Amino acid sequence: MDTFVVPLVATIFGMTAATIIVLSLIRSSRRKAELRAEVQTRLIERFGSGAELSAFLNSEEGREFIAGVQSMPALLTRQRVISSVRNAIIMAALGLAFCAIWIIDDNVGMMYPGIIMLALGLGTYAAAMMTRRLAAEKGAAEQV
Repeated sequence: MDTFVVPLVATIFGMTAATIIVLSLIRSSRRKAELRAEVQTRLIERFGSGAELSAFLNSEEGREFIAGVQSMPALLTRQRVISSVRNAIIMAALGLAFCAIWIIDDNVGMMYPGIIMLALGLGTYAAAMMTRRLAAEKGAAEQV
């Protein structure tokens, strides 16, 4: 009976943790979208007519604003690549730690999570580098 309790509790805990992480990521992305919409609404409300908006966009401040908006995709791409590389390093290091335990303690049970985590880390790193390369080719990111 006890041999089934530990895996059951670990599975339930893992699923709960994964659910909480996914829900927090969804909530965060929704909040970012709400803030973006709020900024856009305030910008539209600020200008009562098309002539005022045109005058703003032709001013020096308007050009700086447009340049800031146009640089956002590059900044977001850079942040995603950096985040992916960080995650890849963490997963690969965890995989190497499992493999070290497997080798040092001759614990064959650590082989599978070690190889899986190492493969996930390497795959995540490869995906980050591919994203970086494609973004540079498309011109979406400067010095990503």
